[in-house]
Amino acid sequence: MTANLLMEDLRQLLMRMTQEQLVDAVVNYAASDEELMRHLNLIARVASSNSQEMFLSGIMRDIESTFGNKNLAEESDRWNAVRFAQVADLISELLRYGMFDSVIQAAERCFELVENVAEVQEPDDFLDQCYLPIIRMWLLALHGSNVHSAAIAQQVSYLEATDEYGVFFNIAGDFHEELGPAVLYEMRALKEQKKTV
Repeated sequence: MTANLLMEDLRQLLMRMTQEQLVDAVVNYAASDEELMRHLNLIARVASSNSQEMFLSGIMRDIESTFGNKNLAEESDRWNAVRFAQVADLISELLRYGMFDSVIQAAERCFELVENVAEVQEPDDFLDQCYLPIIRMWLLALHGSNVHSAAIAQQVSYLEATDEYGVFFNIAGDFHEELGPAVLYEMRALKEQKKTV
């Protein structure tokens, strides 16, 4: 029996289940499969949002309950990682639909909460896991919103210079492709200006 026939048989069996039975089965399975959980969370959130504003509002609430969670350090590392990945997935949807201003707003709120996230000590790369995907999307959104290269350079340089947690100190090195030649040129010019002051 081919894979297509097996899938068709499975489809017919699933169609006979009630909605509640199907939802229970999927949720129970997702509890042990992080990738499936993230995917289901993403498609459910997109499907249940009636507008871009509602979708962004939901993401901002998620940011407050993850990046802003005051009990973060005491909670399970595994589920912390899943919840943070889900936030990144949702922000990526904003980027995919060209909602650049919303991506910038969501990412910069995450940046504001870095002190709280830094309370988590294990695993060692937890901050990088949380922030590197969001920094990348933020940079792409700044370009998508046609923010001037000099303005992007100033924002990135400020983040690098004021970084206390080892998250933003090397954006130019980690994301040179996303920054692009024009922004990197402006960043070098800023550094030269500081040397002459």
